Amino acid sequence: MFESMYKKRKNPVYNIAGWALLALVCIIFMFVGYSPNVDFMGNSSSVAEVNGEVISYADFSRYYEQVQENQNSKKMTAPERMRMKNEVVDSLVNRSLIIQEAKNQDIFIPSEEMRDFLMQIPQFQDNGVFSLLKYKELVRMQGLNEARFEEKIADDMLVQKMNNLYQRVSKENALLEKHEKAVSSLTMDIEFIRKQPADLVDLAALSPEAIQKAEQEKGKEIEEYYNRNKDIEFKQDEQVQARHILIKITPQTSEKAAEEKINKIAQEVTADNFADMAKKYSEDSTKDRGGDLGFFTRGRMVREFEDAAFTQEIGKVGKPIKTSFGYHIILATDKKPARTVPLDEVKGTIAKKLLTEEATDKAVEDTNKRLAAGEANKIVSDKKWKWEDTGIFSVGDIAIPKIGDDTAVMTAALSLKPNETYSKLIKKDNAYYLIRLKSLSASGAVAKKENNMDIFQQIMERQKAYEMFQSWMEHLRKEAKVKINSKLLSM
Repeated sequence: MFESMYKKRKNPVYNIAGWALLALVCIIFMFVGYSPNVDFMGNSSSVAEVNGEVISYADFSRYYEQVQENQNSKKMTAPERMRMKNEVVDSLVNRSLIIQEAKNQDIFIPSEEMRDFLMQIPQFQDNGVFSLLKYKELVRMQGLNEARFEEKIADDMLVQKMNNLYQRVSKENALLEKHEKAVSSLTMDIEFIRKQPADLVDLAALSPEAIQKAEQEKGKEIEEYYNRNKDIEFKQDEQVQARHILIKITPQTSEKAAEEKINKIAQEVTADNFADMAKKYSEDSTKDRGGDLGFFTRGRMVREFEDAAFTQEIGKVGKPIKTSFGYHIILATDKKPARTVPLDEVKGTIAKKLLTEEATDKAVEDTNKRLAAGEANKIVSDKKWKWEDTGIFSVGDIAIPKIGDDTAVMTAALSLKPNETYSKLIKKDNAYYLIRLKSLSASGAVAKKENNMDIFQQIMERQKAYEMFQSWMEHLRKEAKVKINSKLLSM
């Protein structure tokens, strides 16, 4: 499952098929030398800490075991095994830094993208069709719940998303040196308007009357949509509704003091007075609503909490339990069994979704026609949209401030003249962007005969991926606080 990572140091690129269950996601990590604080001991279950975020020993073990499977580890010497461990930790540190930076740049994986990805994975299919049952079984075989699995997959997809910028590799030629300097000298400032699909649609097109009409006219289309998606969108896991009272363990409140306080509350609380007692004593944000957590499925809460909530008798106050948050008293108030929501209950929902997609497509098409006709200012004025400013940044930067990594936005901006608005909306993730170039300038010499767009394309196409990636990783390393639990690695 892992490609060879145990290579000579002269090769700066390490290709690792990152563990994301069943070898589903392939990620490229690059080795960058660094000097962390190797004296860090920290939590004995953590192998490293990256800007305060922990890399667990469990995650390290999973990656390391996969590397061992791909190596003839029996013939390795002790120093070679130690070297391999350090390289695995190094890759996990890189992964953590990439994910942190992606989130800092407001880059994320939309739920639709995640859903589409999971549906295409052969291991989760039966006869070519996604099987929710098979998906759950395989995930739980790995000792994870679905929420944690999807979090890991989303993180791996984030890494891949950031890595895509460095995938364009071609042979170096005389153009590289020439244009590398030209691109690094370019700075720009972009104004943009970001709108969700719902912001573009005329609300009248989604009125109750329009939805009811669509429900009647799109019966076959609605049924087809339901059959395609019933095991994903309309499959409901078992749910429990609960209230709780939390007493936190803090530097000011010791574990012993918190335990004594929760035990005292437990002697007084009943199902009838639970909400009032929560308002009086609980130490979290639910206290104002009597500790009500609403309905939730497994995987949403920490394990100790959900195990208690799902097994308690409805209407009976449970005994105090301890979690990483502190001590809790739980009252389970209702339960809903797992089920597939029948078509009759979701016809309106599906009709609205189909109608929204059609209305969005039409709204985007109409807006693009007006933009192409030069009506950008009138559109912005009529809709009372507000421009945002990225501020001045280098064309060679990894991501556009406030927008993130997006080649389409950058390419569009580089095709514009100052104060010119792009002639159509650009879709990025689950939003649409209208962009306007505020300024473009060069601190160095740029060939007059060459278009800015050509310069950008040439440098992106010809700069080797690993060189760009290594430079970026070195920058992240310099800014990062990385600590390694060397004692745990040497065991």
